[in-house]
Parts: sequence; structure tokens; C-alpha cells
Amino acid sequence: MPWHDLTELRLDDGVILVRFKQSPNHQPMINQNHLFCNLRMFTFEYITSTKPKSLKDAVIQALKSPVRLGGMISDGAVVILSDLKSHHEARIVCDVPGMLRIHAPVQMQSAVLELCRRLMGRKIISHKPFADKARVDEVKAFTPACEVLASHMAEEEFKKWIVVLPEARAGADACKFRNDGALHRYLVNLLRFAKETLDTTNVRKRIDYIAKQCGLSHFSENISETARRKFPEDYTALFDGQERLFPMHVTIGAGQQEVDCMSIHFLIDRSANRLVIARFGRHGRGESIR
Repeated sequence: MPWHDLTELRLDDGVILVRFKQSPNHQPMINQNHLFCNLRMFTFEYITSTKPKSLKDAVIQALKSPVRLGGMISDGAVVILSDLKSHHEARIVCDVPGMLRIHAPVQMQSAVLELCRRLMGRKIISHKPFADKARVDEVKAFTPACEVLASHMAEEEFKKWIVVLPEARAGADACKFRNDGALHRYLVNLLRFAKETLDTTNVRKRIDYIAKQCGLSHFSENISETARRKFPEDYTALFDGQERLFPMHVTIGAGQQEVDCMSIHFLIDRSANRLVIARFGRHGRGESIR
């Protein structure tokens, strides 16, 4: 069964590494609080000097005595521990030399920790040491930028006012930006900006004024002269049969790292009555970074 890592949390009290998992059956949600509510799986990892086959035998013995922890099925290098009442299953993987890995739902956390205590008491496994003894902070789960963009592109109103070019979609697929909440808010406000800017009653209003009114902070109408002169290809795309420069942009986040900061480049095409996005994600060359 495939599981998808969402985040990693290091603890001091019994479990050295816990990776939160999300089942593929749970659809990613933009709202971060809801996203955490969908987290249902843990992965526990321990180190061991016991060879995989002997490790599997030790796991089976630990599950059997002194008190049976639940139903058990042996499948190759995997031992499946099941809760006979709730039908939840934990997978205990013994095929990686030097490591014991356990995938378990939160409902079986107590049984899994009891198993780990038994194995540690028999000196079969031990805690995985920290690479850095300094405190490791929790990394929050996030929805990838490409999924945030895709969720907006699926909305009829977004499709009515905004065109996302293939170059922007490719940029979104490669985007490492982690602040999905900020990205969601900017896309909501970008839709407002498109509607207000293309409203013929607002033709006399300054573009930067409309952007501010729509909540698009860190908006600029143009790229830098250096970017325009030296790296125009980073900001150019084909739209409606013509190579166009996409100078308008918003910067989301701050810093030098791709996980902390990104930009969206676009233009307003009044003949098509659309806002057109051509670049999405990593900053282009020559672009100033906050």
C-alpha cells in the first residue's frame, strides 16, 4: 500500500523519528487545519544490528508473548499486525538491513509502542540517533504549490478570468514553496485583481492601486532593467500566437530559499479579457528578492 510523506517530526520521548503520513484516499486540502485532521498514519524507525530474517523472528516472538498484541500475518519480510476489533493494520517491515520500520495508524499507536518497548528491552532495536544533537523543530505539513494551483484552476470563475500557460504549469510542478496558505490567498486575490482590472469602469485607475485594493501586496508592474535586458527569456512566453513579455508579478514570501519565497508573473490581455500567467514558482534571473 503506497503512503505519501507529508512531514517529519523528531521526538525525545521514546520515538526518535516519526513521519506523519496521509492515505491516498484522503484528498489534499488547502486549509491547513483541515489538512492536519486528515493525517492518519505514523512511521516509526529504529536501528538494529540483527539481520532481517532474525529480526522478523524476534518481532513475531515479541508479538506473541507475554500478551498477544493482536492478529498477526507474516508476508515475506513484512509482519502485519491487526486490531481484531477495529480492523486497523500496522505493517512491520524487516527487509532493510540495520533498520526496523513500522507503518501504523494512530489508532494502533499504543500497541506499536508496546511492541517497540519489548524489542528494546530485549536489545533487538535501539533509538535512531540524531544527526544533530540540537533541537529539531517540527516541519508543518503543506500542500504542494502545483496542487494549490490545480485546485484554483478547477474553479469555473478562475477559468473564466485567468489563463495559466504550460510554462507556468511546469513551473508549478517544480515549485518547492511550502507556505500553501499564503499561496492560496494570493491566488484568491489575483482573481479579484483580474476582475477589477478588466472591468471597463476601472480603466482610469492605476494598476498598482487596484492591486493594493485587491490585497496583492508585493506587486510590481515591471521586472528590473537587468532582468529585461539580460534575461528576457525567463519572462517571455508564447500567447495567442505571439512571444510576449510578462512583466507584472507578485512576490510571495521572503528569503533566498525556494521553499520560502516564490513569484508569479503575468500580464493583462484586454483583447482576450483575461489575466495570463506565464511564470509560477522559482524566481527568474535578475529578479530582486525580498
